[in-house]
Amino acid sequence: MTALADPHTVEIPPLTLTRHFAAPRALVFEAWTTADHLSRWSYPAGFTVVDCVVDFRVGGSSEVVMRSPEGELFHWRNRYQEIVTPERIVVANAILSRTPPDGPLTPLFDAAATVTFAEAEGGTLLTVEAAVEKLHDPAAAPLAAAMEPGWTDGLDHLAAHLRDL
Repeated sequence: MTALADPHTVEIPPLTLTRHFAAPRALVFEAWTTADHLSRWSYPAGFTVVDCVVDFRVGGSSEVVMRSPEGELFHWRNRYQEIVTPERIVVANAILSRTPPDGPLTPLFDAAATVTFAEAEGGTLLTVEAAVEKLHDPAAAPLAAAMEPGWTDGLDHLAAHLRDL
């Protein structure tokens, strides 16, 4: 389990998800590398993508701005730490929100993720290993704890996106 750097002791277990996609590894990898692709799949159910920018290189970053069903904006920022084309992407993540809507961005929690892409019979085996590293706001604990369903929804959207290509 990941012990969070907060005196309000919240523990959120690391997450490992594995998914098979009936698409070539190069295409699945590419779906993680451009704003056009990311904006079509990287959001939880019920959310919509408002904006997406990507600078895909080691040291570069991406940001997906999502609107919740309640209208709140969340910013999912990634800093690319390692890229091995088409095998692995390692990122440091931050989830931020803006409350009130015209207020400053406030960090909610930081996470890290390693995504691996393996050739598999009939397509690609993708594995996401993610962990919350720091909870900035104890009130964000439920959101951090929802990381697994959020990733699951995103991977479901990725599967649909790949089928549409």
